[in-house]
Amino acid sequence: MSRIGNKPITVPAGIDVKIDGQHITVKGPKGTLERTVEPEISMKLEDGILTVSRDSDVRRSKSLHGLTRTLINNMIIGVQNEFTRELQINGVGYRVQKQGNNLNLSLGYSHPVIFEAPEGITFDVPNANIMVIEDAERFGLAQLHQLRGRVGRGEYKSYCVLKFKGKGQNTKERMKIMCETNDGFLISQKDLELRGSGDFFGTMQHGIPDFKIANLFTDMDILKLAQEAAIKVVSNDPKLEKEENKLLKLSVKNKFTDRIEI
Repeated sequence: MSRIGNKPITVPAGIDVKIDGQHITVKGPKGTLERTVEPEISMKLEDGILTVSRDSDVRRSKSLHGLTRTLINNMIIGVQNEFTRELQINGVGYRVQKQGNNLNLSLGYSHPVIFEAPEGITFDVPNANIMVIEDAERFGLAQLHQLRGRVGRGEYKSYCVLKFKGKGQNTKERMKIMCETNDGFLISQKDLELRGSGDFFGTMQHGIPDFKIANLFTDMDILKLAQEAAIKVVSNDPKLEKEENKLLKLSVKNKFTDRIEI
């Protein structure tokens, strides 16, 4: 029994199907297709329903049964909507370009692969619209936002898939933010809140700075006042040599002696 071969084919309106013995002709808006089927296979058209049957249950007949039904169904689809196949090329550095009627494929070899289009076949290479980012938890949110901006610049709907490891609440919260908004400013703010600003004068690129009291996110107003006061002191005494600033200079030197020169 062939499950595919036994499925009836509904002939859409506007499609003309003619059966003459072992020969079938399908005509539609996109053209006309013809095929002669094997002697073991029979075709029947009644009330817009086309059925395919076989004369025996030998192995060859079973194989031809499903194959013939699929070919005829594809013929009907082809003359109505044109038959299409979509292929996604996945790989680091893989690219596909259309050159005339041919495809130029860069698939990791030392040379490009040129695929010539058979007669009657056309290729369409739209802009890349799918991106998969592995180990997304290792990137900052601002970096992820920049990466996903590389797809979807054309007319096609785009998708960015974030694959991450770990079950920590912080990781889940960061991935959730990426799914909820496309606002780069909001993403940068959330990234700062979750990862921290890192050292101002050192090399650590993330983590909460070693303030004893201040919080970068809730105390921004008072931090700006402190900044203004510091700028005023430095503008009046760049090397902190005045008597009233000697204690300040010593404190700064002890704290940042391995990071800045004073």
